[in-house]
Amino acid sequence: AMPGTVPQHDVFRGTGGSAYFVKHQDVTPGSDTVNIEVRNTVTGWVVERRTLTYGTDYDFDYVQGVVILRTPLSSSDTAGTENYLVVGYEYTPAARDVDGYVAGGRAQKWLGNHVRLGVTGLKENTEGADQILYGADAHVRYSEGTWLEGEVARSEGPGFGSTYSADGGLTIQDNASSGIPNKTAEAYRVEARLALEDLSPHAKGHVGARYEHQGKGFSSLEVDTKEAKRLMGADADMELGANTKIAASISDEDITGGSHTTQALGKLAVKVKEQVTVQPYGSYTRKTGSSTSTVEQGQRADAGVKILYAWNDDQEAFIFGQGTVARTGSMYADDRVGVGGTFRLAEKVKAEGEVSYGTQGPGAAATITYEPTADDKYYIGYKLDSERDIASNWPFQLVGEDMGTLVAGARHRFNDQWVAYAEDNMDLFGEHISLTQVYGVTYTPDAAWTVTGGTEVGQVFDNTIDPATGDKNPDFDRIAISLAVGYKSDNGIEGKIKGEYRIDDSEDDSRDMEAYLMQASLGVKMDEDWRAIASFDGVFNDATDSTRDGDYAEGSIGFAYRPAESDRINALAKLTYLYDLPGVDQVSVDGTTSSPAQRSAIASVDASYDVIPQLTIGGKYGVRLGQTQDRTAGSPWVDSQVHLGILRADLHVVREWDMLMEGRLMWSPTTDEQDFAAVAAIYRHFGDNVKVGIGWNFGRFSDDLRDLSQDDHGVFFNVIGKF
Repeated sequence: AMPGTVPQHDVFRGTGGSAYFVKHQDVTPGSDTVNIEVRNTVTGWVVERRTLTYGTDYDFDYVQGVVILRTPLSSSDTAGTENYLVVGYEYTPAARDVDGYVAGGRAQKWLGNHVRLGVTGLKENTEGADQILYGADAHVRYSEGTWLEGEVARSEGPGFGSTYSADGGLTIQDNASSGIPNKTAEAYRVEARLALEDLSPHAKGHVGARYEHQGKGFSSLEVDTKEAKRLMGADADMELGANTKIAASISDEDITGGSHTTQALGKLAVKVKEQVTVQPYGSYTRKTGSSTSTVEQGQRADAGVKILYAWNDDQEAFIFGQGTVARTGSMYADDRVGVGGTFRLAEKVKAEGEVSYGTQGPGAAATITYEPTADDKYYIGYKLDSERDIASNWPFQLVGEDMGTLVAGARHRFNDQWVAYAEDNMDLFGEHISLTQVYGVTYTPDAAWTVTGGTEVGQVFDNTIDPATGDKNPDFDRIAISLAVGYKSDNGIEGKIKGEYRIDDSEDDSRDMEAYLMQASLGVKMDEDWRAIASFDGVFNDATDSTRDGDYAEGSIGFAYRPAESDRINALAKLTYLYDLPGVDQVSVDGTTSSPAQRSAIASVDASYDVIPQLTIGGKYGVRLGQTQDRTAGSPWVDSQVHLGILRADLHVVREWDMLMEGRLMWSPTTDEQDFAAVAAIYRHFGDNVKVGIGWNFGRFSDDLRDLSQDDHGVFFNVIGKF
């Protein structure tokens, strides 16, 4: 992670819409990874993963924290699977900075054309989320479709956990990490796949199997295991002649002390005529054991048939019917009949839909999409999921009648300068009704300027009762407005400014917040030798939740000097003003919850000189003038003055190795205390632009005068990149 940022992992169930609100705002541009995952409903295994490309598959409003997909994502496309949007990113936390680091990497080696060995490691060092994760894997390949692979991994510590949302991020469920501090947990996986073409040139299809074990407390970005579990499964598909295909799968999940779920699916597709295909199918489900999310217990067998008629690739209609042929215990019956199809109404207009009725009530899905150009899209959709209220991963209890979800949206490019998008999503889940509205615009008058603006409006009308308290669940309203302006010219001037105003208002005042965010930065190339830099970050929150209440402001201006005629001299002078008033449970600028609040002015000068190609000497002087305040309520502000001096030497030992030695002195006139420290490190160069080092701080203070924690003794890692 970048200094001052925290990694986050948000998971969204597909809503049928395009707009998804990540948990945090002020996302670091370029830190995002966005994937669509199709998961098995029983084991949660990822059946298919597609990595999306920024600007092509999605856009990201980094200020508001909104992902806008170019194509709406439905909740499910095929039986036995569910669609999820998985977003990883880094963000700057409200009213604080973070002291810590993330170090990680992967190395792999192909031994010939058929064997690959790999190792992966990750170390997260941020207060409350310290974690070490490492593993090894092997892949043996006969061909592209025939292979065997295995993986083992171990985690220690909690990490950051993740979030889950079923309504596009309007309401978010925090999933705290199951990792335990100072406790290790293991996981391993074995998977094999055989392409039938490798057995016979006339065969088409595949056979695959997978076995996985996750120990209690194992935690990674994608896996979080509260109790030990065993997962296994197999799948196969093949062509039986020119007109017949068969596919089958079985999945099994066994959680220690919890639920045990097994599901088997089978389907046969027979092309009886050029335009007619008949698809008989069947399924078997077994659910036993205890689980807070498992309502059904027992066994059930279902059978059905689907008949499709295709006029061409764009025109298709179908009819289906299915029934539960046997069931035991409290398993629900799943009898259902329905019709549907996909139709190209015009060259650029597509419609698809389905209506059905069964023992769980009516079901429906319909979407109309109009795409006049590659940059323009208009869509409206409706979905009524007859089994949504009994799904184990649906977080709301149905009171009343589920009337479904309605989505309408548009993205339009007016010309080369203007692009706008909008989406409305209304979910009528009985007495729990939510409405989300997103509007945004981007204006690029020329190659140098970019202006973006956005508005998010969210409302939850909830007349259900919280079973834990007996009280009505509170209604909730959110309004957020953002504006950002960026400029980058060819003459050495680059800057940006962005602001956000946000109000959260809950009926019981538990989630109330009013927040202002402003960020600005400016870089100016004054001439070939001098650069000027300036920045400002400000977050001011007034919230009923102490974890979100607090104020933070930091502004700085600096000048960098590096003569164009000689790069032996480098110097940087910087002046910073810091106002850090975190909430009760928030970490301060040094990354701890115990350090005092502060308001400080910090000045520093840092310089280095290459004596010879093998030796660089340098120094730093800094002073902090200001006040600190203990976090205890009612504590007074106390004057604080600190001086810092550093002398260092960098020695280029051999072609790819460097050594660093540093001596430090910190003196505080206000307390008449002084402290000494020494730092030693060794660095390894990787190419001309990156070097990685490990070192030891023999003292207890940092070279960052904002840091009041005095807890920097010990090992550190450092990665330096240059351009």
